[in-house]
Amino acid sequence: MSKRKASREWVMQKIYAHLVNHTEIQAAEIPANLDEAYIQRTLSGINSHQDTIAKSISTYISIPLEKIDTIELSILNLACYEIIYDNSIPVNVSINEATELCKRFGGAMSYKFINATLDAMVKGQQLSL
Repeated sequence: MSKRKASREWVMQKIYAHLVNHTEIQAAEIPANLDEAYIQRTLSGINSHQDTIAKSISTYISIPLEKIDTIELSILNLACYEIIYDNSIPVNVSINEATELCKRFGGAMSYKFINATLDAMVKGQQLSL
């Protein structure tokens, strides 16, 4: 697994812990084999833009955020942040990585929900792939 993939997975787990425990997202001790700059930037950005990220996700789904599986919501938060705020990551990479995370950690067909939601977000915001 690449350093970035492992870092993205680690961030997703931190977002999951945040959603379950209702605490601020914290980096704690970042393992040496991960991309510390990406992790710090992403966690800080998600903390700073939580409300905007939640509104963006809500715009493109038909159910309340509280009804979304916590793993799926963690992945959506991460991908939404990357798509809207991190110009160093191509949009199609963010969508693909989110789909792969969902295949690994989410329900059997939840990757389709993730992919459709992020695709709608990109088209709705007229972002280029």
